[in-house]
Amino acid sequence: MPFSASPGARDARKQSEQTRNLRAASSSERREFIRGVNHVLAIGINIYSSPVRKLDNCVKDVEDITRILVRNYDFAEERVRYLLDTRATRCNILEALDGYAESLTEKDNLLVLFSGHGELHNGIGAWIPVDARGFTDYLHVSTVWTSWGP
Repeated sequence: MPFSASPGARDARKQSEQTRNLRAASSSERREFIRGVNHVLAIGINIYSSPVRKLDNCVKDVEDITRILVRNYDFAEERVRYLLDTRATRCNILEALDGYAESLTEKDNLLVLFSGHGELHNGIGAWIPVDARGFTDYLHVSTVWTSWGP
């Protein structure tokens, strides 16, 4: 009597063949993949004007994280832009984001690091730039997202 594979064995062979085909397709797709450039906008604010209290480690935090990204991952130092302390104004942050919006391609990546004061007000999250004097000067995260979102 000739050997006939059980339905379970046939299914296993079929799945194995599908897996091999998937791997072959994935490897050919990887060869065609064009990688974009990684960019970092690192915003760190320790020194706020009164009445906002000063912070101790925000600048160090973004510098440390950026150093790790450059040393261990695919981030080049020349693609890192720092806005630290007095340079982290609302205007400078928005201008930097606008510049990235104009210059980055679909394949590029932008990682924004913000270390400083923030606030949640009526369900709206906001970064507090160094020059903020009140809630209307805060940089609302929804503003950043809608200018970059899909």
